[in-house]
Amino acid sequence: MKNLNLNYIPVLPIACLLTATSPPVKAQQLPNVQTVGVLAPPQVKTDGKATEWGSKFEAYNKAASMYYTMANDNEKLYLTIQVADTAIIERIINSGITLTIKGDGKGGGSVPLIITYPLNNIQQIKVTGIKATPDSLISTTNNLGIEAAALSYQKKYTYELAISLKYLVPLINDIGTFNYNVMLNAATPSSFSGKYTLVIN
Repeated sequence: MKNLNLNYIPVLPIACLLTATSPPVKAQQLPNVQTVGVLAPPQVKTDGKATEWGSKFEAYNKAASMYYTMANDNEKLYLTIQVADTAIIERIINSGITLTIKGDGKGGGSVPLIITYPLNNIQQIKVTGIKATPDSLISTTNNLGIEAAALSYQKKYTYELAISLKYLVPLINDIGTFNYNVMLNAATPSSFSGKYTLVIN
């Protein structure tokens, strides 16, 4: 992967706010797993709102009952999820969502990056696989380039996660591809996996 500026990592404030969102694209019109990389919109914020995305998503995973979009700019990877199922929302609030990023087996590193949010205390994120964080629990207001926010409004729950691309460098191949898994944590977890290639702007 070339021409990515990984040196400048701004820190944005985290908020957990209430906002209305317009209905997502109908599930039957979307693939079960996102198949293409997406360039994040300008001035994207990790604030629990899906407004920057036009409240549109790249996939609807039936197993997890989640609309989601994975996207990137030249600084961060973004994961935005929206859920309307009340039972799934309760599972997320109680047990969180875990994103695992792994190498694709063609030059990617072997130690995965694993991020879980929310926890019982929604002001914390659990992170493993980063040498800079010996304590795996970090605040949502941190200077590490990892951001998370979530909010619920009108029976919809929106989850947002942003990760500095510097943490992905050991896990991506020459064209910026990595494998990912999104798990809905619970006594009976459900998950889905895909492959993502960073979009070079």
